[in-house]
Amino acid sequence: MNITNLHDGDVHQTASLYTSLAKRLIEQIAEYLNTNRNVLMPYIEKLAVKEDEKHENTSASDFYQIDYGIQVNRIRTDHQAIRKTLDDLKSIILPIKHSSLHTTANHALRNAVGNLYELLTDLFHQEDFLLIPKILEAQAGSKSSG
Repeated sequence: MNITNLHDGDVHQTASLYTSLAKRLIEQIAEYLNTNRNVLMPYIEKLAVKEDEKHENTSASDFYQIDYGIQVNRIRTDHQAIRKTLDDLKSIILPIKHSSLHTTANHALRNAVGNLYELLTDLFHQEDFLLIPKILEAQAGSKSSG
C-alpha cells in the first residue's frame, strides 16, 4: 500500500512531502550502496594488496593519500545526507484518518521508517568507527612503505 492510499486518493500536502522524502531516501541509499560496491570496495582491495606487497612507490602513496581523503569524505557526506533525509522523514506526522485501516497502515509505515533509521545508524556507526579507521590504518601503512 502506498502513502496516497492512506488518504483515499486525496494527495494531501503532507503525504506528498512524505512520499517525495521516502523516494529521495530510497535513491540516496541505492546510490550509497552502489558506490560502496563499485568504488569503495575496490579501493579497500587495492589498499589491502598494496599493504601486502609493501610497495616502495611514493607516487602511489600520494595517490592513496588523495584517494583516501576522497573516500572518507564521500562516506561522511553520504552519511550526513541520508541522516538528514531520515530525520526529515521521521519529523513528518502523517494525517491519520479515523478508520483502523489507515491508523494501522500509518503505524506500520512509521515503524518501518524507525527500523530503517536504526539499521542505517548502526551501519554508519560501524563505518565511522571500524571501516574508516581501518582504511586510515591501511593507507598509513601504504604511505610508510613508500
